[in-house]
Amino acid sequence: MWKKLAHLSLTICCLGSVLPAGYAENVAQSQRWYMMADIGPAFLEDIPVKRSGVPLGDVKVKSRFRADMDFGYRLTPYFSSEFELGCVIAKLEDVGQHDFIQFPIMVNLKLAWPNSSRFKPYAGIGLGGIETYAETTAGPKQSDSEFGFGYQIIGGIEYGLNKHLALGFGYRYLVGSDLHPGNGLFLLKSPRTHSFALSLSYAF
Repeated sequence: MWKKLAHLSLTICCLGSVLPAGYAENVAQSQRWYMMADIGPAFLEDIPVKRSGVPLGDVKVKSRFRADMDFGYRLTPYFSSEFELGCVIAKLEDVGQHDFIQFPIMVNLKLAWPNSSRFKPYAGIGLGGIETYAETTAGPKQSDSEFGFGYQIIGGIEYGLNKHLALGFGYRYLVGSDLHPGNGLFLLKSPRTHSFALSLSYAF
């Protein structure tokens, strides 16, 4: 899977580098830097759990929301890169009723399709890390945190209000690495999150 992601990243980079030279003038006249904020519902898949290697079944997850702040740079009208900070909040429906919070830190590669309309669809991938924090809300207070690798698949569409502002609707599929709470006694298998968001971006 990681080889496929690497090949996809390289393909997107190549597409950005071989665009016709005529596009350079359009880029020079446009706003290259931008900031984007978004928020919306997040839906975590049930998480398989093992204890000392023995499967215990899946933990149900009560999903809540995800919020993100992106800082991006448009290399061409088609290709951009982003640094993203996010927060996913949910609750595990286990014995401890744990608050389950993820903080994705991602570098995104996005490929957009500018056209004659105000609508601009886009797709991309993100690679980085995820800080995961869990705290019990039933019985004695206990907490645990862990940092691991993560990646996400991105898609959506933006509507340009003017040359600076744009509204958007997007989807992210976030995948984290296995978690090992309880000093490694438990294993939570690769949390996966589907999220939808409304966004507002400002280019400058």
